[in-house]
Amino acid sequence: MTEIKQMQTQMNKQQVLQFDTVPFTHAASHSSDRSKETDHKTLRRLAQNREAARKSRLRKKVYTLRNAPYASEEIDVVREQWAKFFTSKYLLLA
Repeated sequence: MTEIKQMQTQMNKQQVLQFDTVPFTHAASHSSDRSKETDHKTLRRLAQNREAARKSRLRKKVYTLRNAPYASEEIDVVREQWAKFFTSKYLLLA
């Protein structure tokens, strides 16, 4: 969990707050106070959803890095072996 918190604190606060100032395309089409309030709620909800999605991606990234079944070096070796096999077996037949 500390890795997630460290990654979150690295993000600039202005990047998080910028979603409050993002213009919504439908906001200008409404004229009543009630619709403006609704648009503000919609903007706030969208911003919260973006932030939740960002945090979810960070959690997934940390999880996959911790629980990777194979090291990246092992994956690279297997890729090289597969490339050699594929080129020798299939590309030379054409």
